[in-house]
Amino acid sequence: LRFTDYKCPICERPIDNYADIDHYRPKNAGYPFLKCRYRNYMIMCADCNRGYKRTYFPLHNKSKRATCEEELEHEKPLIVNPCVDNIYDLFELDFRVSVKGVKILVLVPHRDLLPDSYEYLKALESIRFYGLGDCDGTNSIKDCRISLLKGHYFIFNELLEAFLDREENMQKFEKIKEKVKNLNYGYYEFIAKGQFSV
Repeated sequence: LRFTDYKCPICERPIDNYADIDHYRPKNAGYPFLKCRYRNYMIMCADCNRGYKRTYFPLHNKSKRATCEEELEHEKPLIVNPCVDNIYDLFELDFRVSVKGVKILVLVPHRDLLPDSYEYLKALESIRFYGLGDCDGTNSIKDCRISLLKGHYFIFNELLEAFLDREENMQKFEKIKEKVKNLNYGYYEFIAKGQFSV
């Protein structure tokens, strides 16, 4: 919990207990040899774990699925693991208004990733699978977590506006920055690094 700042490492929803500990590589769907390996554990919110991930574990090359621990290094998973992946190399934030007029904060693949690269496909699949973006390209409400993304928008919109206006009012920006930083959201770093679009 301290490692994730008491937030789900996937969707950033606050969590305060160990109710859901995910097996990144599912123990009952191809990886029984990792059932009791703590490096395969990842704390998550119940929605991400039970509602979205379940036993889903896509690979870039299905024929490279590991059958023992020694083969894991040859796999290329298509969903992010924030415990080992650098999320700032994979994603950016996008402040947008959906087709239905809702202000939301979504993840998009990092602008420097090539569209056919493994990293781009991993970012895209993670966003799609966990419902953290592409809200106008989906038909099911489950495919886009609109209330979560709307909440994130309002948490960070004040910081975004202060960031864009910081040359004129640096004091206001520093005050808002400190307030948001103290909430321990990882999304703060995307804005601090300038990895966002509006």
